[in-house]
Amino acid sequence: VLSTLRQVACQPQTQHTWVVGDNGTLLRSDDASSPFRPVPLPTEENLFSVGFSDDGAVLFLVGNAGTLLRSTDGGHSFTPVPTGSPQTVRIAHFIPELGEFVIAGVGGLLMLTKQRTIPQRLAGRFEGRFDHLIFHAASKSIIVAGDRLLRLPTP
Repeated sequence: VLSTLRQVACQPQTQHTWVVGDNGTLLRSDDASSPFRPVPLPTEENLFSVGFSDDGAVLFLVGNAGTLLRSTDGGHSFTPVPTGSPQTVRIAHFIPELGEFVIAGVGGLLMLTKQRTIPQRLAGRFEGRFDHLIFHAASKSIIVAGDRLLRLPTP
């Protein structure tokens, strides 16, 4: 592999392991003993994160220049999804309690999307760079962190 690799994630239900990196790199291993193999993508942008639904059927990849790619077939093929922003997207995180993905990144980019719909920006104006995200179940809020910290009630 000649690219910088940025995230490794394992999907517990399917045992697939995913690795994303620079130059549109996506590697997949089907189980703990399988070798990693490249998955072709419709981008050469640097990728930062992979997010997947509980069952592993829907995946999102995010990266530079507003890159958002979706797979609805377990990661066999990916299609671009418009974000309406040229900003870098850093996080794709599935929240089972909401049945939605949260997409976050640079320039205050915060969006929610059902697994198969176009992302919708969260209401409000957010500034900053978001690198980390959790769902706080007790308060039913999304907490994002980067160059600032925000707690947002879920819509």
